[in-house]
Amino acid sequence: YEQVERDRVLIENALAVNSEELESLYERLRERTDAERAVLRSLTTSVPDLLFVKSLDGVYRTCNPAFERMLGLREDQVLGRTVHDVLPADIAAEITRVEQEVLSSRSPDLREQWILLPTGERRCLEMLRAPYFGSDGTTLGLVGIGRDVTDRRQLEEQTRLAALVYQNTGEGMLVTDAEYRIIDINPACERITGYTLAEVRGQTPEMFNSGRQDRAFYEALRQTVARMGHWHGEVWDRRKNGETYVKSMVVNQLTGPDGAVQGHVMLFSD
Repeated sequence: YEQVERDRVLIENALAVNSEELESLYERLRERTDAERAVLRSLTTSVPDLLFVKSLDGVYRTCNPAFERMLGLREDQVLGRTVHDVLPADIAAEITRVEQEVLSSRSPDLREQWILLPTGERRCLEMLRAPYFGSDGTTLGLVGIGRDVTDRRQLEEQTRLAALVYQNTGEGMLVTDAEYRIIDINPACERITGYTLAEVRGQTPEMFNSGRQDRAFYEALRQTVARMGHWHGEVWDRRKNGETYVKSMVVNQLTGPDGAVQGHVMLFSD
């Protein structure tokens, strides 16, 4: 009986020790988990890109402030809901289709999408969507990271349209650097002057001078552009074939954000 009692006491002491050790281990793990969650939350809060996590059935599980600002909704108005609850039906249907493809293929997808926000504003988003997995390889849901590229897309479209105008306008256009050295001319300029870009690049517009206006005229022109930022008037020029002609011309100075002169644009017609 005494041996049995000693064994019982030993077992109880061992269990007590193990219980304390387990409690200590649990507490350390909990503190570590809380710390890691705090770091993750800080990162997702501070990044300027949009971030969200969805479950397999498309329910938002988490999102960051940038995503909330984009939608114009609070976190509690997003979490627990689907894209059909926060965006128009047609856009939500397209997003759902894309995300189902991502989950089915188990592969990431990067694309640009125009969306209509609850505010009525259209924005272009560059979105990377990817599935995320459990330790056993099971697909758990989808994570999305994106950024608003509306301004970039609009600038690209403006640049494209400007290039179309530059190439197709009936008026001659000539671009120079700050020192009036020719950088580019459009097809209309080639047609009017008879010179190709290869023949005029690096030259100054005075190469077209017919001789009917002296050097003082061109010096006054440049001084006006430097002082006022622009000039308009008539200039007598000579084509490549020797023919003289008068052209109506506008000169505009190009400046950078710091106000420094970067070049000039000349628009003319004969």
